Amino acid sequence: MPTGYGDKNGLNREQRIILKKASLNLIEKIADLTTEYANMPPGFKANETIAGLIDSSKKETEFTQILINKAASNKRQSYFSTFFFHDIADKYDEYYKSSITYDPVTKFNAAINVLRYNDRAYELVLLDNSFLFDLYVNTDPTGAEVTLNRKNLADNLSGKTNTTFKHISKCTWYITCHKPGYYDTIATYDYQHSPTNEMTVILKQITK
Repeated sequence: MPTGYGDKNGLNREQRIILKKASLNLIEKIADLTTEYANMPPGFKANETIAGLIDSSKKETEFTQILINKAASNKRQSYFSTFFFHDIADKYDEYYKSSITYDPVTKFNAAINVLRYNDRAYELVLLDNSFLFDLYVNTDPTGAEVTLNRKNLADNLSGKTNTTFKHISKCTWYITCHKPGYYDTIATYDYQHSPTNEMTVILKQITK
């Protein structure tokens, strides 16, 4: 549910302005790259254009994070937004590592996907007016121990199934489930593409 301006976890007006500007900038970059690539012959020029745009977008995202943290209403808000921006940075890093072997068309599509992920992240925060959300986790069968973690997060969050993890950062979460008699299972919760803030992890029974 969206949070109001009075909520200590909610965005303040300055932060909303910062994110809206950053989102509009990304939308323009996506449109410009799509148009330019469509009119450009294959080859190194296309690769250079993509590389330059990805580099500039990553730097602008890092600068947006600085602005957001400076405008934070409290330290808690700044702390949780850090994981949100780390999640976006991970997508850029994944692109850098994998795109080396891509052909121009695949590289273009991958670049567009990174920019859209970045923009979608901003959109979701603006929609809910918060960097945080609640995640309900269950297992089938129930009764498992559940641990949430992600990259760049020092401490794990843990609980039992049928648990709502409240006020966690909008980012990709890795959910580890342990139940005696069943294989340990790790599932990924992608907040951008999951239709609800709920996840049920199916456990596989150990058979002799």
